[in-house]
Amino acid sequence: MTIEINANTCALIIQDLQNDVITEGGAFADSGAPAHTISQNVVANAAAMAAAARVAGMAVIHVHYIVEPGAPGLKLNAPLFLGVKEANSLVRGCDRRRCAVRR
Repeated sequence: MTIEINANTCALIIQDLQNDVITEGGAFADSGAPAHTISQNVVANAAAMAAAARVAGMAVIHVHYIVEPGAPGLKLNAPLFLGVKEANSLVRGCDRRRCAVRR
């Protein structure tokens, strides 16, 4: 089946490729996401898709989730958000590989 995509009315959305999510040593490394990222060649595939979308004239939108240090205002109504706070992860300007963990 062929699907036609109109580059003028569509966008490629690339979401949640932060270091804390997809790299070894990141806050969520125990989830298996880094190994899956490597096995599926996620970063290179996303880069190739973005390049192709741009050549076609399509918008490319990168979405990442961040919190401020200490996660003020973070809603704790889902286990994922509680994990973000407990792991001190996804903090603006930091990831586990570059910043000291502040608790």
